[in-house]
Amino acid sequence: MTKIIYAFLLLCLFSCGEQSSPDGRSRSRDAVIQRQLDSLKLQTRALQDSITRISRQLNAAK
Repeated sequence: MTKIIYAFLLLCLFSCGEQSSPDGRSRSRDAVIQRQLDSLKLQTRALQDSITRISRQLNAAK
């Protein structure tokens, strides 16, 4: 009987993870989306800097 209780308690502990509730899953998803947005912002900034640099070089060559 005690083994069943321990097994039940372990099951309860493992089922209480972040992914076990809709709110936890939504927070995880939001964190992933935020990291992706931050990465895209960095890439956009790098592209803008490159375009600006190329534009200046073209203007200087004229």
